[in-house]
Amino acid sequence: MIYLNGLNSISPLGGNLTEELAILKANKSPYLRKIAGFLPENEEATLGELSFIDSSFSRNISLAKECLKPLSTIIKEVKKEVEPGRIGLLIGSSTSLISDVERRAKNSYSHERDQIAFDCDLYEIGSISSVLKELLAIKGPCYTIATACSSGARVLMSGARLIKSGLCDAVIVGAVDCLSYITVSGFYALGALSKEQTIPFHKDRHGINIAEGAGFCVLSTKKYEEKPLKLLGFGASSDGFHISAPREDGLIAMKAINAALDMANLRTQDIGYVNLHGTGTKLNDAMEGNIIRTIFKDKTLVSTSKHITGHTLAAAGMCEAYIIKLMLEHNLPAPYQDYDISDFKEEFGDINLAYRPQMYPGSNIIMSNNFAFGGNNASLIFSI
Repeated sequence: MIYLNGLNSISPLGGNLTEELAILKANKSPYLRKIAGFLPENEEATLGELSFIDSSFSRNISLAKECLKPLSTIIKEVKKEVEPGRIGLLIGSSTSLISDVERRAKNSYSHERDQIAFDCDLYEIGSISSVLKELLAIKGPCYTIATACSSGARVLMSGARLIKSGLCDAVIVGAVDCLSYITVSGFYALGALSKEQTIPFHKDRHGINIAEGAGFCVLSTKKYEEKPLKLLGFGASSDGFHISAPREDGLIAMKAINAALDMANLRTQDIGYVNLHGTGTKLNDAMEGNIIRTIFKDKTLVSTSKHITGHTLAAAGMCEAYIIKLMLEHNLPAPYQDYDISDFKEEFGDINLAYRPQMYPGSNIIMSNNFAFGGNNASLIFSI
């Protein structure tokens, strides 16, 4: 069994457990708000910015360091027990240190060129894992996984494979993305960014709310806490259908889900709840509806949590795993889409969408799905 020891996340869900539980109960986050400065003409968009994180240092590194703090005791214990070369580090990110690049590029317009000290290594997608490797003094395999919005799920898969292959005894896995001009303006250019609060699976849905976030844990076959989250199974597939749009029927994404079920030796009726990718775009939600009605029909409770956390991009898989941990530890109902039935029934009336408070998972086995640009699909199954 692979355990997610010390799993922690920071996102618009909140900065501490008390706040996180309150925001889950309220089904909305105060950290998702209208912010100017990321779009042309200083237009506002609803984004998730974490005001409780100090931004005087590199933003993604600051997010990662803050998220890693509660794991310090577990990491110290692992280092005492495991040979240095058998502890790995895997980081999922789609922006890496690009916000540093953006800040320095912006400064170059207001200073003389020879006064700007610019490090081209910041451009590298692997720079985030290189920095964290030094900070954590990790000697084993270390690399960055950048598969857009499935990166956070992919690090868990890859970390589990490193352990199962015998290359590592423990792997620190994490994912982190901050708000940056390139992502916010890029999604805006694609027509996928919502300036208002996102409304996934609503008949009038209009796009995503980008947010910053991070998630970290220590993967191992040993428990380093009383009740860590268990990774029961996982599956991955790739459409290669379109650079940004999903394949409409979700056929290849279903292969990822079925592979996860097969690895865990589970049936669809064993899954108590599915946390959907649920970006709030027309195409993604339509595709996910096809997947759920084909595989789970109207039997399994499903919803998305992105109306609470926003879309934390590469960190989404880790942030959503943390929500699942909170649900299982505290016997919480599913995050719900706060709509009238008429708001989703025509398109999604044949799936069991959580649309009101106090709708609970049917079992303690929960699936989480992440679908990324390029048709990169990931499905994870957890329990506790």
